[in-house]
Amino acid sequence: MLLPYSFGSWNPRKASYRELRFSGLIPMWLKDTLLDAKVFLKYALAMSKSDIATGKLPWGTALIAVILSSVLVPTKAQVKPAGIDEYNVPAEVDSCMKTSPKLTLNGQINPFYLSGDFDGDGKLDFAIQVERSGSRGILICLSSRKMSMLVGAGSSLVWPSNQEWRFDAWSIVPKESKEISRPAKANHDAILLDVKEAANGLLYWDGSALRWKQLTD
Repeated sequence: MLLPYSFGSWNPRKASYRELRFSGLIPMWLKDTLLDAKVFLKYALAMSKSDIATGKLPWGTALIAVILSSVLVPTKAQVKPAGIDEYNVPAEVDSCMKTSPKLTLNGQINPFYLSGDFDGDGKLDFAIQVERSGSRGILICLSSRKMSMLVGAGSSLVWPSNQEWRFDAWSIVPKESKEISRPAKANHDAILLDVKEAANGLLYWDGSALRWKQLTD
């Protein structure tokens, strides 16, 4: 990875190994350590413009840089290698995933996330394909609730925790849609889960909890 940044006379692309090693930039090149070079350089510039401009990196500055780069810079959501580019994960999806750090994104169904107004408050909510210990499911974050909700992936919120995840397609059903028969309390955008050419059902928020309505067997 080449870093197209330079401050004053100090250019990280031309710095010596020792400068890079103790400035914390080498760990930044490791994908699992830091994901965005600009974040670290912003901290470095804020810490000591004069040190960077003169090409000097005192131990104190270096130590602070290492601590900032390894502790203070947030990591992206964990991503399963199924066609999802971690840099294309929206901030809202990333924030939702951070509420359940043991989950990883899963991209077996395209798209890997859906958004809609599931609770009727006029704000976007998100449903995200996830995986935990090989078991697939959906993580749902409503703008009106601080806690996310997990459906499937070992959760017993809607179905028994040991129920196999069979769905291979999904889509948003807008609240104004008349194409399906809605339960009485399914008044907002909902999620249609499909087992292709076999069965489908509606996952919806009834005002107090997530509910499931089987549509076809």
